[in-house]
Amino acid sequence: MEPCLPENTTIHHPGAWASCLPLGPSFFQVSTSIGVGEGMLDREQIEAIIPHRDPFLLLDRVLEFVPGESVIAEKDISPDMDVFKGHFPGYPVFPGVLQVEALAQAGAVAALSLPENKGKLALFAGIEKVRFRRQVQPGDTLRLEVQMTRARPPLGKGEGRAYVGDELACAATLTFALFDAS
Repeated sequence: MEPCLPENTTIHHPGAWASCLPLGPSFFQVSTSIGVGEGMLDREQIEAIIPHRDPFLLLDRVLEFVPGESVIAEKDISPDMDVFKGHFPGYPVFPGVLQVEALAQAGAVAALSLPENKGKLALFAGIEKVRFRRQVQPGDTLRLEVQMTRARPPLGKGEGRAYVGDELACAATLTFALFDAS
């Protein structure tokens, strides 16, 4: 089963599913190298999979993913983000609810990249066991890791963890429901 990615997407760290991708000019080109600062998917490619847009797109790049199974993405926490105008003046902290949303968006990349889910929306159906372990501040890069643990359409569940470096910042169990966008 092919993932639903834009034509000519460069796939880094392809994983076991790469062998099923047909190669050629009208299909996907596969590369196993990754450069510093590069991602498997950039923002434009992420926008081809999930419907989120600025200012609410909370992913800058996807480093690795297996459609329907797992994803590792990143969000650069920039000091000029609008949220820091009010959270909190003089002591900016990236809100926990936005950390959970970023995890959900990362999970949506994995779920919505399956051909049967193309064009659907992934909406929260539940958020459980949320724990915040560290503050996230401007200058940090939030690494978002989501492992899908259950998929019984239209519902799915994933375990999410957000890190700054090697430190756990946030963990949550996310339940989502898939809906047709039309």
